[in-house]
Amino acid sequence: MHNRPRTRPVCCLLLATLFTAGCATSPQPLDPAVRARLGKVYLHSAGPVHNTYFEAGFNTGGASGALKGAGKGAVDGLDRCLGSALGAGVLGPLVLAICAPLQIPVALVEGSTAGSQPAIAADTLASLEEQANSSLQSADLSGALVATMDEQSQTRPALAAHEISHGTLPAPADGESVADVAARWDYQTVLEIEVTEAGFEGEDGRVPMMHFSMTADIRLIDSASGKTLQRDEYRYDSQPQPYTYWFRDDYRLLASELVKANRRMANDILGNVFLK
Repeated sequence: MHNRPRTRPVCCLLLATLFTAGCATSPQPLDPAVRARLGKVYLHSAGPVHNTYFEAGFNTGGASGALKGAGKGAVDGLDRCLGSALGAGVLGPLVLAICAPLQIPVALVEGSTAGSQPAIAADTLASLEEQANSSLQSADLSGALVATMDEQSQTRPALAAHEISHGTLPAPADGESVADVAARWDYQTVLEIEVTEAGFEGEDGRVPMMHFSMTADIRLIDSASGKTLQRDEYRYDSQPQPYTYWFRDDYRLLASELVKANRRMANDILGNVFLK
């Protein structure tokens, strides 16, 4: 599943262009009164099913690309004329008056032609899309985020009282929910984690760029009543990179970004739910 209309947080994308690290959304911290009742907490992965997408955005040409290219061509043509005029000394105004009417129309045509061509060949882009979606769909992103949260929780003394853990309960049976099983094993709360989507989005610019993003839903459940105590969404956006960056070296760079995304989101979730 991929290529459907999406919205994205503008602040994240702006910050991602300024800093080397990505950013994640910042939902509201849990109410302190609710936090005081959490008790022992079980982390639950909602499953490996998630949506993936590959939205290049820069494989465009036609009228829109031609107009953009024409505008850039006009600017380039004027720059060339100004350069010649500045080098002509006192004859500069005369050179500019002669050059501009000749150079700018030629640059307009050249820019329009270049702008109407796709930034990347369609077959290349289709191949990258297939590879990206296949790689992300085969990964258990929810499970990886849960494991990262468990690992981080063990290094924070302030979380010791919650005895946060995952993967220790028997599977639900006979219509039971995970919360039902957790209650039998003396867990007062279930923190359910579901990575709902992950993929790539294109960035406008001189060089075709893409950034990786991942979104996760969390649901805090009272195990005794099954009541949802809080539901929130977290999103991670990486720094934009040239589109070929993500698929080099047998996807090791993509794997490294997934690790970074998991660590950032796990830190934010643990902080918002248990500490702030």
